[in-house]
Amino acid sequence: ANSVYNAYKTGNLNENDVKIPVKIIVAQDKEYEDITIRSNTQNGLEAKDLISITNIQIELEDLFSKNQFCDKSFYYKRQKSGIDVTDIDADFIIQIDDILRASFSTLLLIPNKVSGYFDQTTLKYIERIFDERFIKFYHTITILFKLIENETDETYVEFKRLNYHLLYIIYKLINKGIDINSFEIYFKEVDEFDPEDAVSQDLIINQVVSNIYKIINNKLAFNKVLDYTIVKIKASYPELINIVNKKDEKILYKPVEKLKRVRAIPVFENFQTVFTDEIDSIINS
Repeated sequence: ANSVYNAYKTGNLNENDVKIPVKIIVAQDKEYEDITIRSNTQNGLEAKDLISITNIQIELEDLFSKNQFCDKSFYYKRQKSGIDVTDIDADFIIQIDDILRASFSTLLLIPNKVSGYFDQTTLKYIERIFDERFIKFYHTITILFKLIENETDETYVEFKRLNYHLLYIIYKLINKGIDINSFEIYFKEVDEFDPEDAVSQDLIINQVVSNIYKIINNKLAFNKVLDYTIVKIKASYPELINIVNKKDEKILYKPVEKLKRVRAIPVFENFQTVFTDEIDSIINS
């Protein structure tokens, strides 16, 4: 593409004067994605830029553009180049970092690693975190994340540093009683996941997506759940509010729950005793 553009800039439109070396690879099924990514690793391109060309990302781009949630429209700008954001007619511009932050905070249960060490976490999981079976999950959880981010910007300014933790809490709250921890095992420890469990996990994915959809598709329900979460944090975790200096920030980097091989006392160890209400009662109150 650059060669064609450079030739065009010379003003010589005679295609017979232009010679461009081309490598043609005949690939099977989805091999071309792996070939493209591995062929470009020497070019210094970020892994996120290479991932953006995959079919999953193209499908996500289509999903984000199709529907509005809470009367807001969304556009997934999956590549850094291309359309300028100022030319995009949408309330929210989604980028791959948004999807990664939302996924790490929920699928992997590590909002603390998003608050700090995001780049290292991305390098560690970027080639594993995207899976075709979870495509609707990536879509809905990122919408929920952007809605939370918008509310903390406009209404709960003192909670702006807690966007990932708020997402984590609401995700846990609306999926009480569902084995969402199996997602963490699936993405973090692939070797320990039994392929035969994929069928039952698909049912869990569908249920989780449905639960998220009910919140992002109802502005009143979303506001009630967020307000409830804010009230509980103020009452039970005052150290998470108004974080303004390096010393206060440390709590954001602590594990949020007891995970495998993590010895530290988690921030939300008492999650079940603090967030006691069921999601339906919160929405209908």
